[in-house]
Amino acid sequence: MSSKTEEKKEVEQPQAKIWRILAVDPRRCIGCEICESVCAFAHDEVFNPINSRINRIRIEPVINNAMSCLKCKDPDCVV
Repeated sequence: MSSKTEEKKEVEQPQAKIWRILAVDPRRCIGCEICESVCAFAHDEVFNPINSRINRIRIEPVINNAMSCLKCKDPDCVV
């Protein structure tokens, strides 16, 4: 084959996975849903916790735990 008919094929290099960890202190979460509202506004421009990518888990009546999706590079929900 001539060089004109040969096509250079780019080979995709495997990407390293980046693992992120979000440490949440459940004693500081009061279940106010502000992090959920901020997340929803950052993605959908609406302050509605239903649109959030964060799931708040109520462990006990006064203990909550926020489970973030960890997909944002610089998350607005984590302060």
